[in-house]
Parts: sequence; structure tokens; C-alpha cells
Amino acid sequence: MKLLKWCQLSPEPEQNGLSAILFPSPVRIYSIRIFPTGSQPFAQAPDIIAETKPDAFFLEIFFNIILPSSSPDVTRVSKNALAPTSIAYTGGQAEYSMNPEFSTRLVILKGSFETISLALYGEVVTNTEKVRDEYSISKSLPLVEPSPLPMSVDPGNSNEPWALAEKLLGLLPVVPSLSLVTRLIFCLKPQSEDWDEPNFPYLYVNLDEEVDFPSIQSVVELLCRPIQEDITAETFIKFAETVDTLIASKTPDDAFFFAKLLSILSSQQPLMSRILLQHVDLLSIFNEQTLRPDDSQDTVLLLVDAAASLEIARYFLEDKPFYASLSDLHLNSKLPLPVRHAIQRLQTRIDGWKAFTSALDDVEPDLVQSVAFLKDLASEEHSLGCWLVSMLNHDELCTKFDTQLLTPSANPRSLPRPLFRHQDPEMDHSDFIVFVKALLGLASVIAVWSWSDSIGIDSCRERALAILALWDEAEGYREILNHCMMLRQLTKRLNWIAGEKDPPIKSGILAERLLIKLSRDPQAMLQEHLYKIVRQLEEPFCFIESEEIMEMRKLANVSYDGLPSAVEELAFSSDRRPFSLRRLRVLRLSLAIISQELEKDVELDVLLQQSPAGDEVSGEEESPSSLTQTHEGPQLATGDWKVLRAFWVEWSQGCIPGLVSLLRDITEDLNEHFTVRNVPKVNQSLADLLFCTAEDLLRLIPQFVTKYNIVNRDLKTLTCALSGLYACGDLAMLRFSQISQARANARRTTHICEIVLRDLIKPMGFNDALAPRAICVMSSLLGHARSASGRDPVHHISQVYQLVTRVVPDKELDDDTEEWVLSVLPAVLTEMTTLFHSLHPERQHELLSTLVGLDDGQTGIGQWLLQDALHALQEILQTVVTKFEDDAQLAHHRIFLLLHALEMFTSPDSSISSWTIQSLSSNADISTLLENCLSLILEQNYMALPLTRFIRHLAESAQAFGPDVRFNIILLLLRIAQTDPSMDSALEYVVDILVSLPPTSIIVESLRNEIGRTLATLAEYSTTITPSSTQQIIDILDWLAQRTEVKLTTLTGVTREAFSRLCGALGIDASSGYPSLTVDEDEVFTTLSTELPETLSLPLRSIENMFSSKPGATPSTPKGTKTPDILGVVISPPTSILRSPAATGLTKTYLNDEFRQLRQSAVSRLNTSRLPSTHGQFHISSFHTVLTLRAFGSFPRLHYYTIVDDFDPSLQVAQQGGDLLPPFAMESTAAVMGLPFPAYLPGGGI
Repeated sequence: MKLLKWCQLSPEPEQNGLSAILFPSPVRIYSIRIFPTGSQPFAQAPDIIAETKPDAFFLEIFFNIILPSSSPDVTRVSKNALAPTSIAYTGGQAEYSMNPEFSTRLVILKGSFETISLALYGEVVTNTEKVRDEYSISKSLPLVEPSPLPMSVDPGNSNEPWALAEKLLGLLPVVPSLSLVTRLIFCLKPQSEDWDEPNFPYLYVNLDEEVDFPSIQSVVELLCRPIQEDITAETFIKFAETVDTLIASKTPDDAFFFAKLLSILSSQQPLMSRILLQHVDLLSIFNEQTLRPDDSQDTVLLLVDAAASLEIARYFLEDKPFYASLSDLHLNSKLPLPVRHAIQRLQTRIDGWKAFTSALDDVEPDLVQSVAFLKDLASEEHSLGCWLVSMLNHDELCTKFDTQLLTPSANPRSLPRPLFRHQDPEMDHSDFIVFVKALLGLASVIAVWSWSDSIGIDSCRERALAILALWDEAEGYREILNHCMMLRQLTKRLNWIAGEKDPPIKSGILAERLLIKLSRDPQAMLQEHLYKIVRQLEEPFCFIESEEIMEMRKLANVSYDGLPSAVEELAFSSDRRPFSLRRLRVLRLSLAIISQELEKDVELDVLLQQSPAGDEVSGEEESPSSLTQTHEGPQLATGDWKVLRAFWVEWSQGCIPGLVSLLRDITEDLNEHFTVRNVPKVNQSLADLLFCTAEDLLRLIPQFVTKYNIVNRDLKTLTCALSGLYACGDLAMLRFSQISQARANARRTTHICEIVLRDLIKPMGFNDALAPRAICVMSSLLGHARSASGRDPVHHISQVYQLVTRVVPDKELDDDTEEWVLSVLPAVLTEMTTLFHSLHPERQHELLSTLVGLDDGQTGIGQWLLQDALHALQEILQTVVTKFEDDAQLAHHRIFLLLHALEMFTSPDSSISSWTIQSLSSNADISTLLENCLSLILEQNYMALPLTRFIRHLAESAQAFGPDVRFNIILLLLRIAQTDPSMDSALEYVVDILVSLPPTSIIVESLRNEIGRTLATLAEYSTTITPSSTQQIIDILDWLAQRTEVKLTTLTGVTREAFSRLCGALGIDASSGYPSLTVDEDEVFTTLSTELPETLSLPLRSIENMFSSKPGATPSTPKGTKTPDILGVVISPPTSILRSPAATGLTKTYLNDEFRQLRQSAVSRLNTSRLPSTHGQFHISSFHTVLTLRAFGSFPRLHYYTIVDDFDPSLQVAQQGGDLLPPFAMESTAAVMGLPFPAYLPGGGI
């Protein structure tokens, strides 16, 4: 980018503010920079002085569009087409970015300016545009970490979070205290005439004057101004006595005005409130008689406002009789429902202060209740002001920030967590303190901004708005700001400031920026004052673009129309996918509207459930309209009924299918950000909004699923969507920055997926009626492991496994687990087995441990999986000898993985080792499979480290097995000693097992051959024999010497010389020590063992041939029928008529050498259109093989898969003698030849 043009434009009066800039050739403009009067635009040209008049104005700019001839849009754009835009210049040096989509030669400017100095930056367009190479390797962009906020504007990490607000107050000509500003802005609201007083804001109530109060109402009217700080306690006592006298009648009106008086005093001196409360009897003022009228809700709400003060809430809590009476009033069905709801709010606020102060001290803190308390306070102007004054005036609260040792979990200067949005399970005390200080600092700046706007000091207002706009771009601060800006006063102030456009000012630009961000918050747009303001916004705008105002008005119209419009938006279907940012924001707002309807009934249902049995609800709400019994449906709450009817009218179906299908679409869009087909540039802002929308759906759908029936089709769709969301969320946490909001939203979405699935799979009070739902969800979840939807299937299967282990019931924590196991596990046995075989041995061990502990022998699912693993091992061992070289290598690696799994099952470190040994020994079918597998391993002479460990684990508990299994264990132990003679205690269990074997179970020939080869190997490595191994060898020789059978005393496989050398190493004379042992050298032979590969290396061509297709049936000529057609002679002429040599060559049966004579004729060599034979040699390829290189464990492995449209579980295990088939779909981007990689084989893992 370079300087294209510098110019000073001064249009003539008759030109109506029009100017033009013409370039000699097409250019692409990236930015326009305007310079104020007196500035020097270029350091290298100090003689150039800018001049721009006036200091602020609107400027319209038009670009003549020039498209290259190769552009597909060139025919749709006219030759003189203009692209318009507008900017608001507010003074100073300003730079405006332009859209470089089009090139131009002509720039037209129109505005109410006298002179303007500007520079245009961009590039000159050449005649030939560069064509992007689609196959060029794109360089990855560097990871840009966000810059931390400066300490001066980061109250969350400051010990004085209010210091920034006090500095802003210093910009005012009259500097009041921050607490006084807070009282006047949020709590007391000065009268209109007070603003014009010369002593404003220092206008106080004089309580020292003798005033004759006729009623409590006159006292309330007097205290409309602040009270001086230097009032004595005697004055307060006198005032309290006067008030106590005025409310002696204790009427409902007295209760109302006294509550209003407390509300006014809640932001004043704490001493005055406490003295007043000490002189009155609260129980006599607020009781069933005074709160029974229908309008008593206002009285209780005033008490709620008063309880925003720490001093008043503390006194309410200390007054035990009054505090206890609140619970009785709350449960009193004789009071109107709104009054009871207000009393519940009062109790919650009093308890919230208690929890909040305990959380500040870190004494048994309830952080969730404390955050809810702060959120409730920040939702009302008066409450927020009282809390802010309490925090500023109570030293016991302020000093706690100095003594706290802040060590947030993320880093020493972490941003506040978005706790107002949703609960954060990872929040700790340090995070809570950062959040409280951020709220305190932000609320203080908002108070100063509102004050400066009220008195019209633009310099202070502009800086305060700039700080708020900065916080609006910072994670954590944004959520606090949006929540506070939902207050009616603050939203209206933004509208008033944004309306000051003649001329445009910086404050107006900042106000429009905040309005844009605020309108995108669904909870904010639910506020009536905000959507009314957005609907009334008028052009021109200083910052809001045309697309943004259209989006804002769309959101405002949806909020204005309410539930019908929300349901219409949710029901709207379009082929324009994926979802755009605007569409997602509309969907989030629609979901928020529905949630708001449902929340109204939640509060009402709670009150009705808390009413004592047999009591009738009194007051105007005695028969609330929210409870209806009509012919159209059962007794339902208003919100539920409204939502269901709205969905039925708009969609002609219930709300559950529509919401579930919407969640499925959201998941599909998210999935496209994490596919491996072609690694796309992830749109993090779009992915973030997709996660937020999915989270909103997941909070809404369970409210209907738990109440109403859901068909299996929708249940399966919901389960698959949750599984896909969970996998996408995990990938997002791996790819996104650690401190990005998108990563936090992805993490929260995965957590909600777990909760929703757990509730669907194991609801509270599980019974037979809920079993079909649990079976459907569990089956769909396990089956979804086969559908990665373009993502890495290795990661997908891992996430499905992780999700399964987290959502199945916990036997120690959940009730009705036994009934769940008996109902669900047998029904999903096939799907569970498929998932089990798809896992790596480590994960197989974890899954088997989980299922064994959960089942506890009720269904035997653990034995089933163990038996299936042994069955798969037996099949591979039986068929491996018939396979070609590449297939054999693949099978050998699969055998290694299965042995590795069995070794982990039987390891002493495993929690299921005892169970595995018992199952292998006590179950007849499993024992038979184990014996067959060990025999096949001996027959084919395999060796591997997992096999060694597995055999040693079996040998440790050999006495539990049958004689045949024990004999195979002995032979394998001897084989292991032959493979690694230096292994200490390799022969430790041999003699003990030999002694326990009955003679009929010993195959003498096999035993003496293995012992002989073992002795020969030990003789060759006699220098490495350890003392423990020496004793084990001697014990074996002693056992052989004691045998009476000649074959056992005759050693084979070892020479006399080797045997003598071994005896010498053992310190024994062979002739005298073992005279009964002889050596038969005639039968000396050696066999080669096969080392099973831990990793698999195959040529790329072999892999392509192996997975290119599924072998089909061998083509063959159809067999003719032996029964002659009865009409054959009538329909067709007899064969004697067809004597063509060509016809004979195709139909007749050859005798003697007739085919040789036929081949000599020319006609037989003509084309007869017969395809060449494919008998038993070729098959048509229908699969596409790809490879991917992934890090697995401590070394890289090459995973291979085959792209298929669907996965057939029958392909998992090949038929005996057939080729090995790929198990599931996979796509990737790289192919590497000769690298080791783990294979997926029938019955095993990745």
C-alpha cells in the first residue's frame, strides 16, 4: 500500500460541495486519511500544511466501479456505476478504511465542507491481474495474542478500581465526590429545578431545623436531596423518634411510606438507616394485615430496593423475628402471588449480602450465589447505585481488595470471567475478586459518564465513552458492560448522544458503537426501551453501516413482535446455508424470547408448589390465567401453552422437532470449520456465534424434553447433534487461543452436552417407562462413532468414547443404577462392542473397567467383550497363515494390539486384573478361546513384549486355570526364555506349574523340545545368567531327572557340549549331577520365531491394493437349465439351422480338438461383442484410499482409512479366508510411504 494522491479540495459555492479526484489509471483504494487544519501530513515535506474547515462534517464519497474483463460480474455492472459510502469527520487526524473489492479511476466527494486536506492510500491496478494458484501452499499466519489492557484502565487488576472514575471526575469544572455523583444519578434523581441551582450539586436536607411533619408521607417528600455527612447521631435519633410516632397506626399506607423512606435512606449515611431501624418494630409494620392488599407488592419491592444497602440488609438479617417472618409470609397462601414473589426476592437479596461478604473474606464462599446476587443488583438502577455507595463508603469492604493475594487461574493479570452470562464451574476465589473489582470500576465510570452527560461536559463524557468502548472490545468486561447498559437510563443516554449529529461528534460515534454491540446481546434486546430506541433510529449515522442498521432493525422488530415473530424465525427454512452472522443473531434473540416466556411460569410454579396443601391462593391471582383447563389440552402454564400453540400454528408440529432440527443444522455448520478434507480458514467469530447459538438451544430443548414425549427419530437426531457438538468443541479448544472467548464458549458447550446427555440417558427416578428413551439415546450415541462427518475419525471416536464414559451412571453417586444396567446395557450390546473394537488398547482397558464396575456382574457385558476380543484374536491367528505378505503384516500388527489389550486387562496395576483372571479361568467358553489362542501362538511361534507380559500375568495365577491352559503357559514361558535369556526370573513359574500338572495333560514331545531349546539358548548366553535364574534352571533339571518316562529324561534340541557348558556355568558336573539325563543330538533343530510389529510399515502401493475395494463374488457364467423349454422348438428354430462357426464358438461344447479347427476360420476371429473374462482375477474398484500422518503416543504413526459413504458393521470382521476390510470412513490430506502406523483390524482398535 502506498500514497496514491494528496490533495486539498475547496469546492466553489455554486458546486454545492461537490469535488472530484481523477486518476490516470485504475487504482484500488484501501484507506482515506483526513488531516486537521495546521497539521503537517508528511515529515519529509514540512512545507505542506493541511487545512480542513469546518472542524466536523459529514462527507459522502462515490467510487466509479471498474471491473476487469475477466470478472464474472462485469456484465451486471453498468459502465458508469457508482459505489457510495459516507463518513463522519469529527475533527483531528482521522483514517477511514475502504473496501478494496473494486478498482476505480474517479472519486467524487460531497459534503458541507469549505476546504478538506486528505490523502488516499492503495495500489495501482495493473493490466493483468495475478491469478491465484489454487495449488500453492499457503503460509500459516502467526498467532497474534491480544495485548493486555493498560493498568490504568484495568480495574479488575487494581487495588483501587474506582481510581479511574475519580480521575475522570477531575476533568469537570466542579468536582463532586464519586459517592455523591452515584447517589444523584442512580438513587435520588434530583428535581428539574435543582439542576439550575447555583450550589448544585451541593444541595442538602437540613434535619436540624424544627419541622412539623403532619404524616410519614411529608417526611418522604422532604428527603429528596442528599443528607450532609456531618449530621450528628442526636439529630438522627430525634428524626427516628419522629418517624416512629408518625407510623403508630401501622396501616398499609404507613407500611408503604416507611418502605419508601428506607429505600431513600439506603444510599445515604449508614448510621442514619441503622438508628431509624432500631427505633421501630418491623414486625408490627410489615405483617399479613399490612401486606394483604393487592397493591402491597410495591411495598415489598421498596424493601427490596432498601436491602441493596449493606447496612439495611445486615439489620434485616440480625432482626431474627422479622427475618423469620419473611419465610412465613412467603409461604402464606392468603397473600397475593406477586407479593409472595416480591418477599422471595427480599429474602434472596438479604441472603445474597451474607454470601457476598463471606466470599470477599474467602470464608466458606458460595461464589455462585454471590455472582447471582451481583447480577440481580446490577439489573436495577437504584440497587446498583446503593451497592456502589456501600462499596465506596464501607471501609471494611474496600480494604479487602488491598489484602487479597490475587493469583488468578489463567495468568497474573487475567481478564474477568463472563460470570453474568452463565455459571463457570472453574471459577475460584481469585477470579471472583477480579470480577467484583471489574464491576466496581466499570459501574463507577458509568456513573461519571452519566453525570458528565447530565451537566453537558463533553470532554469528560467523550473520554468516559471511549473507555467504555475499549472495555466493549475486551473479553469479560464486555459482558459486565452489556449487562449494566441494559438499564433504561443508560440506554436512553446512548440514544440522546447518538442523536447529536449536526455536526458529528466523537461522543456520537462512540455511542453508536456501543449501541451496535448492545443490540447484538439477546438479553439486552429483550428490553422494551432498547428495541424501541433501535426502531426509531434515523439516518445519517456516524458509525453504523447500512448492513448493521438493517440487522439492528430486524432484531428490534422480532423483539417488538414477541413470541409469534420468534417462532416464525425459528420455523423459517432457507437453502442459503451456512448460517450468516445476522441469521444467528436473530435465532439467538428468538430463543431468548421463548426462554423468557418459560421463565415467567417457572417462578409461578415454584410459588404454587410451596403453598401448603389444601390452601387456596388468594387475591387477584386466586385463579391465575396461567393455569387453564380447556378442551385443547391439559392444565399447563401460560408460557408453555403459548409456546406450544405458536409452534403448532407456525410449523404444524410441536416445538421439539423444530428445535432439534435447528440444533442439527447448527452442528453441521460447526462441523465444516473442523473437517480434514481441506483445512479451511476457521472464521472464529462465526464459530463463536455458532457455539453460543447451540448453547442457547441446549438450555431450551431440555425444558420440553423433560416434560413431553419425544419420538425416537428426534431423539436420535438430538443425540447425534450433541455428539458432533462435543467433538467440535474439543477441536475448537485445541485450535483457538487459550484466552479467546470462542474457546471459552466451546468449553462451556461441551460441558452442557455432557449434562444434557446424562439427563437423557439416566434421568432422576429411572424406571421401565424411561428405559426406551435411554436405550435410544445410548444406541444413537454409540452408533455415531461411525460417522465423523468429515472430521478426523480418530479424534471423533475418541470423543464419543470420552462422552460415553462421562454420561453413563455412576454407581456410587446415582440411584437406580442396577435397574438402568439391566434395562439398557443388554439392548446396546452390539453398538458397545463396535465402539470397543474401534478403540486403542489403552482406551479399551478404560472402557472395560468402566463397564465392569458399572455392571457388577448383572448382565455380564464385561465377559462378552472379553470373549469377543479373544474370538477376534483366534480368527486372525487361524487365517493369518493363508494371507499374502502385506495382509500378513497387517494381521501381525493386529495380533500385537489384541495381545496388548489382554496384557493391560491382566496387569496387576489394573483395577480389573482379578476380574479378568477369574473370567478367563471360570468361564468355560472364554477358557476354551484362551486355550485355542495360546495353542495357535505356540504353533506359529509369535513373540512380542505384550505377549511376554500377558503370559507372566497368567503364570502368576496359573493355578486358577485348567491343565491344558497351564501346559500352554509353560511352553510359552520357555519360548520367552529362548527369546530373551537375559531376562531375570523368566523361568520363575515353570516348575511350580509343572508340579501341579497331571501326567495326562503333559505332551512329552513338545515339553522336552521346548526345554531342550531353552537349555541350548541359555548355554549360549551362560555368562548373563543371574543367580535367581540359576536356581530356576536347576529346579527344572531336577524335575526332569526325577521323571521315570524315558522321553522326558532324554533332552532334544541341545548338544552334549552345550549342555555340559550350561552345567558348568551352573556349577554342576553334568555326568555326576544328572546321570539320568541324556542328550539325543540326532533331533537337534531350530525354528524361527516371528516378532509381532508394534508399528506397521507397508509400501504405499500395498496399502492402496489392500483397501482399494471390497472383494466381490467371483464372476461366472450363469448355469443353464437342464429342463428343455417346452416351447423352444416353436419359438426358435432348431440348432441345426444355426451352423455359423461364430455361433458354434459361443454355444457348443467342445469335443476332442474341435476348438483348434474352429480357431483356423476367419469368421471366428471377428468381434462378437463379448467382454473379456474376469474369472477369479479382477474386481472393480469402488473405494478411494487416503493416508494421514498423526502423532500417536511417543512416536508418529500413519493412520490409513478408506472413504466410504456409509459404514456397515458387517465389514468389521472379515470372513475366514477373505481379505481384510476397512472399518470406517476417513479423509485426510497427506500420504507418506514407509512410515510406521497402527492398523485397524477386525475386532481391534486404532
